[in-house]
Amino acid sequence: MPPVAVVALALLLVAAGCAAEDGASAPPRSSTTVPAALVRAAPSPGCGTPAATVPVTTATAGRTKVLTARSEGGRWAYLSVPPQADGQRPLPLVMDLHGYSEGADVHLQFTKMEDLGRAKGFLTLVPHGSGDVPFWNSFGRPAPDDVGYLTALVDQVAATDCVDLNRVYVGGMSNGAFMTSLLACERADVFAAAVMVAGLQFPDGCPDGPPVPVMAMHGTDDDYVRYEGGFGDGVRSLGVDPAMADTAGRNMSVPDAAQAWAGRNRCTAGAAPTTNKVGSDVELMQWPGCAAAVQLYVVAGGGHSWPGSEFAANLGDDVVGRTTMAVDATDLAWRFFEAHPRRTSAAD
Repeated sequence: MPPVAVVALALLLVAAGCAAEDGASAPPRSSTTVPAALVRAAPSPGCGTPAATVPVTTATAGRTKVLTARSEGGRWAYLSVPPQADGQRPLPLVMDLHGYSEGADVHLQFTKMEDLGRAKGFLTLVPHGSGDVPFWNSFGRPAPDDVGYLTALVDQVAATDCVDLNRVYVGGMSNGAFMTSLLACERADVFAAAVMVAGLQFPDGCPDGPPVPVMAMHGTDDDYVRYEGGFGDGVRSLGVDPAMADTAGRNMSVPDAAQAWAGRNRCTAGAAPTTNKVGSDVELMQWPGCAAAVQLYVVAGGGHSWPGSEFAANLGDDVVGRTTMAVDATDLAWRFFEAHPRRTSAAD
């Protein structure tokens, strides 16, 4: 594929701060009874180690390329360490997953998550997937084992840096949101909460495990991962393997996927979600009575984009569809994460 076509494919299938047009409302309070601030930190093995206690300054804070022993397929990751890191106080860790063919470098431009991490004091882990056209294996293929790789990557960072294991989070866009959905299903023991942008799924065979707080965002005019379910013409015209869209879970509409998560998270049976307008073109759906929160931001007329991303908006509607600036997905994701640490007991 010519280089220009590869870049175009990356931009078409991937994610995508910014000032709100009329301001998004604050994310709702957690449905749990233990306030987030009272959940104690769970220090990782890296806390207090010589490597973790090397001073980090504003000048030196930034990306470090992380290689692992399980790097088949050319996988690697960026780790961004904020200047607040002292190696003694455990910090939250946010894993941010790119979309199909996008890769880590482009994804960083969409979400600006590492910039927010440096400002707010959390570590940001941005992995790069397998292959010449990088992707995450959320499609049920036997290899590569990306669930194993990504959880091993968290373990590696936790062993060398001071991470709060009660505040390890995962989010992603498009194929990265598919992968996030799979990680939330299978590794609730690792990830305390999950955010899916333009790709919420309820994977086939999702085990009935611990409830996981889930927040999703999706545009109603997404022509790649359709709000009504399945892949749109935009994806099929690019030659993506149609089998990737042929499972029942992938053909589920976004509201139905959110409803399935509401069932897994033990929300009030049969209760309809509440709907509130939070921006000029954005509504927030919330399911009541949940053991773990389920939220869906619906962008009326929104495309396959990262809300609030100036980078995405500057691409134009003909590339990713319309990008709303009424809410900032990066900011909302962090606020959701911050409100939902792992709550193992009232004393933790």
